Amino acid sequence: MKKRSTALTIVDLTELELLVQHWDRLKECQSQLDKPFRARTDTTPAQLLQSLTKISAQVAWDPAYGCVLGLVTRRQKLMGFLTAINFPLPGEPLTLLVTAAYSDPLCSTGLDTLRTELESWARLHDYAQVVTFSRRVTSPAKAFFTKKLGFTQTSYFFSKSL
Repeated sequence: MKKRSTALTIVDLTELELLVQHWDRLKECQSQLDKPFRARTDTTPAQLLQSLTKISAQVAWDPAYGCVLGLVTRRQKLMGFLTAINFPLPGEPLTLLVTAAYSDPLCSTGLDTLRTELESWARLHDYAQVVTFSRRVTSPAKAFFTKKLGFTQTSYFFSKSL
């Protein structure tokens, strides 16, 4: 019986060819993020494509604007992705906002691998901090961000519908 390879590689999904190559799997991953037990974003495929191509276009103009990282197997199956963009905050150092992150449940080290690569990318582009947010205000969500991803809660975010 052959041993299954678990080698994973980070790819830059702002490259149009790779975005197209992994498009079907990106839609599957996004649908997992939209499930009720996860962050409900109700993102349509058109919205996902618009978001990813917008980031790609900005990165083509300014490589430090953000990134779309993909995690692929040796057989080029996308196992996860992470998107992050420049997020200017008044009076704060250069800040990078993680807008989406997903790793296949079968890939236990996926989020750690993506997080580590993002932190390296951010340092390379002179970012001083990485931030993210969650619409889930629960103890498990807080534990996930603090213990699994290494974030520290620094503020509360409030909104009001108009």
